[in-house]
Amino acid sequence: MNPYEMRDEADSGTGIVEFADKYLGPYTIHEDEIIPECCPICRGGERGDKRTFALNMDEGVFVCHRGSCGAKGTFFDLMKYMGSSVLRGAKMIKKKTYKLPEVQLLPPTDEILEYFNKRKISKETLDAFKVSADSEGNIVFPFYRDNVLEYVKFRKPHKPQPKEKKEWQESNTRPILFGMDLCSFRKPLIVTEGCPDCLSLYEAGVSNVVSVPCGADNLEWIESCYDWLDSFREIILFGDNDEPGRKMVHAVAKRLGESRCRIVEDYPLRPDGAGCKDANEILYFCGDLQVIETLESAAEVPIKGVIQLADVTPIDPTAIPRIKTMIPDLDAALGGLMEGGLTVFTGASQNGKSTLSGLFLLNAIEQGYSVCSYSGELSKESFQAWINFQCAGSDYITLKYDPISGKNIPVVPYGVQERLREYYRDKFFLFDNNEIFEHNQSESILNVFTGIARRHGCKLFLVDNLMTSLSDSDEENKAQGKFVNALKKFANRYAVHVILVAHPRKVRVGEQLGKSDVSGNSAIVNLADSAIVVERPDLRIIKNRYSGALRHIQCCYCPDSRRIYQSDAGDKNIFSWDKTGITKPDTRADSLPEYGIVMAEHSPF
Repeated sequence: MNPYEMRDEADSGTGIVEFADKYLGPYTIHEDEIIPECCPICRGGERGDKRTFALNMDEGVFVCHRGSCGAKGTFFDLMKYMGSSVLRGAKMIKKKTYKLPEVQLLPPTDEILEYFNKRKISKETLDAFKVSADSEGNIVFPFYRDNVLEYVKFRKPHKPQPKEKKEWQESNTRPILFGMDLCSFRKPLIVTEGCPDCLSLYEAGVSNVVSVPCGADNLEWIESCYDWLDSFREIILFGDNDEPGRKMVHAVAKRLGESRCRIVEDYPLRPDGAGCKDANEILYFCGDLQVIETLESAAEVPIKGVIQLADVTPIDPTAIPRIKTMIPDLDAALGGLMEGGLTVFTGASQNGKSTLSGLFLLNAIEQGYSVCSYSGELSKESFQAWINFQCAGSDYITLKYDPISGKNIPVVPYGVQERLREYYRDKFFLFDNNEIFEHNQSESILNVFTGIARRHGCKLFLVDNLMTSLSDSDEENKAQGKFVNALKKFANRYAVHVILVAHPRKVRVGEQLGKSDVSGNSAIVNLADSAIVVERPDLRIIKNRYSGALRHIQCCYCPDSRRIYQSDAGDKNIFSWDKTGITKPDTRADSLPEYGIVMAEHSPF
């Protein structure tokens, strides 16, 4: 916990949430962290990065995960970071000081002994914990540390009357754990929610047991006893069998370290069939052996992000869903486009990266999958026109005179376009650049992709290209790595495949592109499962996590249909759009020499 707490002059008692309401809005709360839209210190930098800042409500510490900011510290540090105006608006004071209890401890009365006897707790157990009486005959639970009485808790030795307090504490005493001086660091520590529960475990023969001082909602004792608690290798949390108790033990486990905590979750039944609500009821209704059995049933707290390897179900590699590229040598080398994978396309400008991507998207649709694309350089109309050429194929592309260029150019007849649109309706989705046009598109792309994956089950996603989703400054090189990493995580989480088009750095004429020649952050290729260089229009695999095979694939290019295919295998891009009643044009676009099939060295890219 932060050694300071905030007191607002206009509202004494203002806490972290109230502070966030005043200075950090708008914000969201995730688990125990307040996450404002922008970091209050760096404001998101030049790109206006969002949700990089987190303020932990339990620990009273903050951090900005944005690389060039990296601000972190305590709640008080945050106040100083934000400037004098904030400090003037809040009066910072040291946490309250504590005093030692002033109660006079007297031997337990017969009424107190009878009260605990009815709960099956003996005088010997009460003596071990120095349970006492005050001058009015109330039960006193004394909390000792190093033989110093630091805290006391009171309870009536009978069922409380209406409007009568069940328990109370002496004010301004430091909250510590009941039974600390009876514990050894060499054994696991058992933490209960109430003093009678602590006594019940001890009565059943369990040592090294303590109780929290203030019930389920107040965890101030963790700070008071943190160094002492930190000395135990294992801690077992035995809370009450109700919602507040379950909430408490999980909150405590998170604070003390889930890796060393176990939690009692399986409570036995009372004779009436109801579940025992705490350790004392287990002792009373079921006996001391059941108390020990219940304690031994405590389960480890699952560590988030860790699984047992043996719990993973083996897979049949031949049955993994994959999308065929319809380029035989590429499918043989890569095993197709696998779910959870990331493929990077690179190559010189106008060498066919977008062309190849479009064909892969259409082939995915043909195989029964839905797809989604981000195109940063083409308007939606231009993107559709390109896809329509590829989907139609040379048999259905004719020529039309263009008065501006003064020559005949390829066109897809309107009737064919209507059939193509029906073919990919509800299967092909496009990021709308007109609707979302932020300076940094990466977050928007991920949000849109996530929504499409969840709602429509798309399996192949295209980002064309990295430069248009992120600018090319030095700071953006860091953002590139972050974005590619996020794309990879997205692919894994939703079992999809992502194609990322990335431009290369400039290389000398005649030099081949390699993995290190992709422009930007090195993580682009390092995180990819495969990387392919498109070379007018041959393909060269430069990374292959599937089989390790790196190879050159000789291809052909059809300028009219914008198709790339393996030269010795032929065009296997066959799309089953409805051709009923559609007449093939008398004049095909590829009848002109400039639209005929060309090999790599003659490609007009």
